[in-house]
Amino acid sequence: MAEGVCKTEEDEGPSTEEDSQSFHGTGVCKWFNVRMGFGFLSMTKREGVPLDEPVDVFVHQSKLHMEGFRSLKEGEAVEFTYKKSSKGLESQRVTGPGGIYCVGSERRPKGKKVQKRRSRCYNCGGLDHHAKECTYAILPDLPSIGGNEGVGTVIETGKKVKSLKVGDWVIPRDAGLGTWRTEAVFAEEDVISVPNDIPLLSAATLGVNPCTAFRMLVDFEDLMPGDSIIQNAANSGVGQAVIQIAASRGINTINVVRDRPEFGQLCERLKAIGATHVIKEEALRRPEIKEVFKSCPKPKLALNGVGGKSATELLRHLQTGGSMVTYGGMSRQPVTVPVSALIFKDVKVRGFWVTQWKRDHASDGSLFGVMLDELCSLIRQGKLTAPACTQVALQDFHRALDASMQPFISSKQVLLL
Repeated sequence: MAEGVCKTEEDEGPSTEEDSQSFHGTGVCKWFNVRMGFGFLSMTKREGVPLDEPVDVFVHQSKLHMEGFRSLKEGEAVEFTYKKSSKGLESQRVTGPGGIYCVGSERRPKGKKVQKRRSRCYNCGGLDHHAKECTYAILPDLPSIGGNEGVGTVIETGKKVKSLKVGDWVIPRDAGLGTWRTEAVFAEEDVISVPNDIPLLSAATLGVNPCTAFRMLVDFEDLMPGDSIIQNAANSGVGQAVIQIAASRGINTINVVRDRPEFGQLCERLKAIGATHVIKEEALRRPEIKEVFKSCPKPKLALNGVGGKSATELLRHLQTGGSMVTYGGMSRQPVTVPVSALIFKDVKVRGFWVTQWKRDHASDGSLFGVMLDELCSLIRQGKLTAPACTQVALQDFHRALDASMQPFISSKQVLLL
């Protein structure tokens, strides 16, 4: 497939006030990747004036004026408005000649392909930032589309698709699928259906954080009603899911958060969803922590999403023979394990990555489905709610990215279409 080049400002001349204005162009589709949802137009006229040489203009499927599956056919005649940006020329609205609908590519889902439309919402979270910064374990080949979570609606299926039908809600089975888009063509095995009788935000945030919380509570220690767990990052998406799932099973949670101006409000909010105790990080090193253990036993399980000194403090309060499971490292500091904890308390130090769990159990997809069924049952009963979410329009994605990296933010950024 031919590759387009998005010209820079240097190619087009010095930047002027015109950069914020829209221009009109005509030309043809140079190429369009149906699966990825973007391509390049070859502009032959600008404001009605023929160009000496065609100029490439980037096009995304969300800018196409047409019904149904949005795409372009190579060589298709188009009219469009576009603007200059720091990345080059980008189309704003693309139509056929005279403003009619674009024709589009004949390519459609075939065989076991299912076409999923992301007409719902998807998330911008910590692991998306790790991927953006090239520190995540999964780094797709470039060019690629960001986003690991979200929910979409099936609008078309291939003839051999058996497990999905038009109208189903679906979420990704694996990370790196690229959810920050309006439409996509995926293989049947790339997605899994979820019930559409649960809240939309619960569906959009179901595939990673609640699954991580569920597996850590189930797979590492045999927790019974009355037992205790301790966790840092308790106000995170995983932390809130841990609180609610544990509460539904009668398990006490000792929840550690950083000090902040609105600590009192955060404490009330976490207790409202089932937290047994909410304490500040510095309280782990003070005598008053003993008061916590007067009302609940020492924890069998510690869940670490921070690393550094915070993780070391969690270890100090584990029962003998207990487990600490690390699923994140938001402090970007290493986990230090005291020798005394290993020798005299025989603690177990483990790691968990829900993406690897999904891949390890991909051959038996029923395990993933059973977990989702149990989580959705809790959602229907009102025992598992979505984390606090801030809904942001897709075109303001940069605002969501900035907000999600700010300190003391407990709200998950959700991009809407």
